[in-house]
Amino acid sequence: MQLAYAAPRRASRRTAAIRAVAVASLLALSSVIVPSARAAEVPTTPSAPAAGVSDATDGSSSNCTGQPAFKAVIVVGPVGGSTGQFEGWANKIGTAATDAGMNVCKVYTPYADADTVKTAAKGADLFVTLMHGNGYPHETSSGLAAGAEPNDGNDATAHGLGLNASSGSSVVKYYGADWIRLNLHLADNGIVILSHMCYTAGNSEDAEKIPNSGLAIDHVDNFAQGFLASASSPSGGHPSVVMALQSQSFDLTRTNLFTTLMTTSYTLDKAFMTSYGANTGTWAGSYLPNFGGVGTSDFYVTQRSDGSPLRSSGTVHLDPDLAYPGKSAPSNWDPQHPDIAWLDGFAGKSKNIQNPNGAGDVRFGYVRSIAGDLSLKASTWKAGASRGDPTPTPDPTPTPTPSSDPTPPVAPQLTTLKADQAGGTYTAAGEALPVFTPNGDGTGDRLTLRYRSTAAAKLRVTVTTPAGTVVRSFSVSGRKGSATFGWNGRTDSGVVAPDGTYTVRVHVAGGNSKTTKVKILTAITVPRTSRALLNASDGDSLARTATQSVAVHSTARLLWRILDSRGDVVRTGMDNVRALQGTRSWVWDGRDDSGAYVPDGTYTSMVTATTSKGSYSHQVTVHVMAYQVLGDFTQRPGQWNTLAIDAAETQASTPRVIVRQPGISAYRLTLTKLTGERWSAIWKARPGSTGKVTFTVSGTDTKGGTDSTTWTGSIQ
Repeated sequence: MQLAYAAPRRASRRTAAIRAVAVASLLALSSVIVPSARAAEVPTTPSAPAAGVSDATDGSSSNCTGQPAFKAVIVVGPVGGSTGQFEGWANKIGTAATDAGMNVCKVYTPYADADTVKTAAKGADLFVTLMHGNGYPHETSSGLAAGAEPNDGNDATAHGLGLNASSGSSVVKYYGADWIRLNLHLADNGIVILSHMCYTAGNSEDAEKIPNSGLAIDHVDNFAQGFLASASSPSGGHPSVVMALQSQSFDLTRTNLFTTLMTTSYTLDKAFMTSYGANTGTWAGSYLPNFGGVGTSDFYVTQRSDGSPLRSSGTVHLDPDLAYPGKSAPSNWDPQHPDIAWLDGFAGKSKNIQNPNGAGDVRFGYVRSIAGDLSLKASTWKAGASRGDPTPTPDPTPTPTPSSDPTPPVAPQLTTLKADQAGGTYTAAGEALPVFTPNGDGTGDRLTLRYRSTAAAKLRVTVTTPAGTVVRSFSVSGRKGSATFGWNGRTDSGVVAPDGTYTVRVHVAGGNSKTTKVKILTAITVPRTSRALLNASDGDSLARTATQSVAVHSTARLLWRILDSRGDVVRTGMDNVRALQGTRSWVWDGRDDSGAYVPDGTYTSMVTATTSKGSYSHQVTVHVMAYQVLGDFTQRPGQWNTLAIDAAETQASTPRVIVRQPGISAYRLTLTKLTGERWSAIWKARPGSTGKVTFTVSGTDTKGGTDSTTWTGSIQ
């Protein structure tokens, strides 16, 4: 029996200010951020521009106002007292890009306003940012999820750029993913590098602890999605990848990322992973200093922490630095199926601990990521880089040249086109069309379309209403074979399309077209429960009820049910209730419809909204039990595993965990307090017979009640 740790998804706070870190002779592309009160520690004198790089930093150079071949754009946003250090790093990046043969455009604060950056970014093959970042979800100081806050999750201001409010201003204004999608027109297959920005690589803000893996995944995905969905110039394609580098160092005297991109045929993922230097000894694997990949616990995901599809396209690869002394990754680490419980054993730990080698604090956590088309080769990126503004030439009438091969080329063909049902969104039994729900709640917000093409060719996508009105049109760089692309449900004007049925038509250049129908429904968001652990049957006043609530965006009929693990309805909280816009809620007391307490177990709280446009459901999980244990319960003798233990009620003392394996005496695990009512334990399956293993958690709550819960696994 395997129970994967499902990271809770919550909204965020605003970003923290930026802190600069001494990097000696290294060029650090780092996402180290602390409250602005620390900014006075950083020298404010800008570094001198590097040799071979234009002195102009206001976006006025011809490299910025035009579209030269092989264009790199470097943007430094307003960062207060850290400006000088950031500009010094940016100048060194500019030198590396120039040495690699790129035409460099620099836009530095206080001239990095939205209009200037928009103009400069056009046609960029490489787009590098060093600035503040604003994202969500936000975690508490323990590294775990916090509750939702008003205005969180707004792509108008989150998951984009922290720019100057106007040219010459030192005020930060956030332009979110919505602005990125509509206004940044990089080169097709362009590379985006986000540096010194909160939330982009998985960690959140500098003062916070290491987040759990689910929050890290959502941070990276939320930030990448706007850039990857932006339309390229002039092809109408999309950027290829977004790299987020929290402490990437480049020594310009030796091999660096630019050299790797320019001189190899590595995939962008391999280029991202390449180590250009490494620590040894106690801090092997950590990134002070490092020149490339840091982790032995890398992992890849193609869905968000709640199981829904990524908002960004392609794959997310996280390269966490979790090399705490004595806690190396398990020897059987699988990047495609990571040990989530082991990863989350670091949630709540400090990002800064003393380096025993005497080089100061070492920063840990989710420090590097890459998202998008990880399989694209660096040689393909360079070969297909923008070729600059066209030069007008006379256009004489050409003389036809007889062809020695009269056989015409075979036109590319789309053989299949299918829309996926959005993850985390459930349709009524009679609903024939896939449904997605672009209402900004992070679940089902993006439609994934799958196609198969006989050749790589440009795809033109058109979305129309039943009346034939075009609401959205865009292009995709199509690939040979099976591939996917997405639609975020927004029209060409940037607003979410109204609820209803839409036809998606995909035409392959020089070939055929295929269509499929989809439905947008946005009446409700994902519901929330005030308590994920409910323990009502013991009769005390602790953990007795859980309030179920949902935000209603448009008038709908609501059906709200509690389902057991078999899918049977045990309680109906709302039955065809007409709900107006606003928040609707009800309180579940752990009882079924007959008034009896339900047995301990895992239950699904599912709300269904019905409007004239259709019906769909969202759900949230509620566990009815005194204690929940999270981890992998299928182990081999001698294998280590980290368990997390959550108590439903406030405990008077640390709970006890007794393990019973076949053929040996019962033994007790040592628990370490993490935060609130959560503890962790390291479990090593002891040698003995294979078979069933049980974990019995028992304790006393602050009302004097005693409870226990038993979880079952197996020794293989």
